[in-house]
Amino acid sequence: MPLGYHYLRLVLSRWKLVVSLVVGCTLAALALSVFVLAQRPTFDSAARLNIVPTSEELGYASRFVRGSTFDGGSVLLQTYAEFAHTRPIVAPIVDRYIAEQARAAGQPVGEWVAKNSVPSPFSPGRIISLLNYGEAPPVPLREDLIDNVIKNTLIESVEGTYLVRITVSWDDPQSAAWFANALADAIVERAERS
Repeated sequence: MPLGYHYLRLVLSRWKLVVSLVVGCTLAALALSVFVLAQRPTFDSAARLNIVPTSEELGYASRFVRGSTFDGGSVLLQTYAEFAHTRPIVAPIVDRYIAEQARAAGQPVGEWVAKNSVPSPFSPGRIISLLNYGEAPPVPLREDLIDNVIKNTLIESVEGTYLVRITVSWDDPQSAAWFANALADAIVERAERS
């Protein structure tokens, strides 16, 4: 009896095991590709600011932190930086972003928002959400963008300097850079008004 015939008989006698292994490996490869490999990468974009407080601001900040070991200028710098995490600062930035994206697409703002608000019914995130939480009411695009900008923004002040680094993580590098620059401009405007 040839060796190939022996292996064929072995495979045919264990056909249920062979089929289940093939199906299991195929499903595992599909799950890996959908849930891991198909995820979009995120891009980080950073903007650095040098905000030097005036002597009046430093005097006020020093009186504010009197009796503690904090530097008044650092407290003032962190205060300016934290404005970038507030909805009143982020909402107009998101409105400008939506208007620019609509203009670039050649669509009215309402049409662009409606087109980009519909999530794919077969996306992995939506399927996992449905399985875990059930059907949830959709979040309006503007509110979702505001929440994502706040969540994906990291603001750091460099110890011993008046430098602030704003880092925005986004799935599109141009959008990440746009949001980082817009938030930096908002902080500068806030610092100039004070």
